[in-house]
Amino acid sequence: MLRQRAVLAVFALTLVYFIAIFSVFSYMGPVLKSLKPMEPGALSAVISLFGVAGVVGTLSGGRAADRLGPRRSLTVSLSGLSLCLVLLPLTAGHLWAMLAVLMVWGVCGFSMMAPQQVRLAQLAGPDTPLALSLNNSMLYLGIALGAAVGGAALTHLEARHLPWVGAPFAVVALGWMRWSTRQR
Repeated sequence: MLRQRAVLAVFALTLVYFIAIFSVFSYMGPVLKSLKPMEPGALSAVISLFGVAGVVGTLSGGRAADRLGPRRSLTVSLSGLSLCLVLLPLTAGHLWAMLAVLMVWGVCGFSMMAPQQVRLAQLAGPDTPLALSLNNSMLYLGIALGAAVGGAALTHLEARHLPWVGAPFAVVALGWMRWSTRQR
């Protein structure tokens, strides 16, 4: 299975996607407070709303994969994530704009796993359980690398600019997904 380029391409997409998200998400509190100073209770409420959007994204990702197919639903997710990471720093000082971008990010950012799993199941056939577990390993590696990238970036820039560190990874993931699915 690990000799199949298409399977490795899916793993690579998962890795880069989660680097994009977690380079910012790992430091969500400082990022949000630098965009709009708020009390701890308000910060908790904003992060909770982001979590609700993530649940909506998780649920809608499966439906989108069924209706649009995995490639189209991933294109929408990655495009939305890329756009949100670019826009978030521009919402500084504007609570409602920040909330709107966060909600879209939550939906787009967490809607990718179901389409990725569909792609793996289509490619791996009887080896699907192994492929899914390896894909989860890429997810966790992406989380760790994303946190490391974000932490390193914070030594050189303000927290409100951190989404611009994650954005190129999201754009690379989008380009990679489009290129790798055309190669098949």
